[in-house]
Amino acid sequence: MKKLLFICTGNTCRSAMAEGICRAMAKERGDEVLTASCGLAAFAGDPASEHAVQAAAEYGADLRNHRSRPLNPYIVEEADAIYCMTGGHLARLLALYPDARDKAALLLEGQDIPDPWGGDLETYRAAAKVIAGAVEQRLKETEEQP
Repeated sequence: MKKLLFICTGNTCRSAMAEGICRAMAKERGDEVLTASCGLAAFAGDPASEHAVQAAAEYGADLRNHRSRPLNPYIVEEADAIYCMTGGHLARLLALYPDARDKAALLLEGQDIPDPWGGDLETYRAAAKVIAGAVEQRLKETEEQP
């Protein structure tokens, strides 16, 4: 079973939505995938933002019980693949955990996913749409790997 980790800054918006959307998509497809998320500057226990909960729900994800957690060595070690929301997140991850280089990448290949934090519901919906498309692509790649 593949373990996918999603990373952003606070783990209340982008990575939380990616985790939830990925879990919902994997379940729908019958893929055996475990999902997790964390933040490089997260405070442990913060809920997902209200708009993130609403936007992710439109993709079948339930973030009502999500609680943020900071990045730690165990999460990094356990993950088979790590997807960051921005190049800055990826650079910080690799500065902290250089051994993760072979399993870390941007979620959206070659592009940052803008932070919707503080935006309106439409801003979150736009981010969720980009995240869902990127997650779908990453799940296809996971199926192709042994």
